[in-house]
Amino acid sequence: MKRIASALLCVMLICVSAGCGSEHEWEDESKDELEEVDMDSLEELYHIRITAGDTVLYGVLYDTQTSRDFADMLPLTVELWHPAPDFARAFDLPEHIPRYAKAGYEYELGSLAYWYEGPSIALIYKASRDQTVVPVVPIGKITSDVSVFEEYGDTITIELDELSDMELGEE
Repeated sequence: MKRIASALLCVMLICVSAGCGSEHEWEDESKDELEEVDMDSLEELYHIRITAGDTVLYGVLYDTQTSRDFADMLPLTVELWHPAPDFARAFDLPEHIPRYAKAGYEYELGSLAYWYEGPSIALIYKASRDQTVVPVVPIGKITSDVSVFEEYGDTITIELDELSDMELGEE
């Protein structure tokens, strides 16, 4: 009986230690070194195109390091999942993006929001909550009608959208 109790205690200590270690890693990061994200001052850097079945949507990626790292992964074809019904769809990234910015809970309709722990990107298709459920970093916004994601939950392709010189204001 003592052996079983000792073994269970050891397993519990290992599990608690492993869990606490990863939790502290997240909590103890020097948040002072991370960039503060102000959604009102984000500037557009890239235009993107998202193909969801027969629907093509357009959007922008913001001028942040997190967005640049995401853009470096494009084009991506990914499977959507539904972490927050009646609010957002999401997809997983092939690799983590380093922590450049402080995550928060602010969003706007159409937001593309990076969740560090996933690593995942949420597509906010309905403004039905005061804030996101998990802390996220805004990386862009879909500028087309996002209501397609209320029903569509299959594969999407995201790619940088080539703009003509005229659209860029060049001659």
